[in-house]
Amino acid sequence: MELKEELQRRVEFLKGELESARKRAAQAKAEEETLANDLAAYQRTLEAESRRDGQPASVLTPNADRAPQPLFDLGDTDVGREVNKAQLMREIIIENRATGSTASSILEGLKRKGAECPPTYVYSALSRMKAGGLIHKRRGKFFPSESLLGAEIAKEAASE
Repeated sequence: MELKEELQRRVEFLKGELESARKRAAQAKAEEETLANDLAAYQRTLEAESRRDGQPASVLTPNADRAPQPLFDLGDTDVGREVNKAQLMREIIIENRATGSTASSILEGLKRKGAECPPTYVYSALSRMKAGGLIHKRRGKFFPSESLLGAEIAKEAASE
């Protein structure tokens, strides 16, 4: 019985270590996203200031045309994968254009596609899309506007 107890103790210990490692990876990923967003915001501000001063933005921000690269690679895990949640939201709204999408159905669709996020993100993104004319709300459901559908059709034609 001693061996079995020792093995069980080690299994429990390793489960705890694995969970701890996953939490650290998720925290690092969240920090990376925050820093990438901050960097992008500063670059946009710098570009706007340089345009106002009449200087080309590319002179001031080398590699501004490149997207920030992940700081670490987690291999096959979903934690390190880059996901454009707003694009997934647009795809979900377009997929359900006949019946419309509620905020909760969009949130569920994001979870199914592996892009979990807080409900506040979904509501904020929907508000921005509505203000930008990409979607409209009718009877509590969101539908794609003609401009969003046209953009998606043009994108599909360009990829073919």
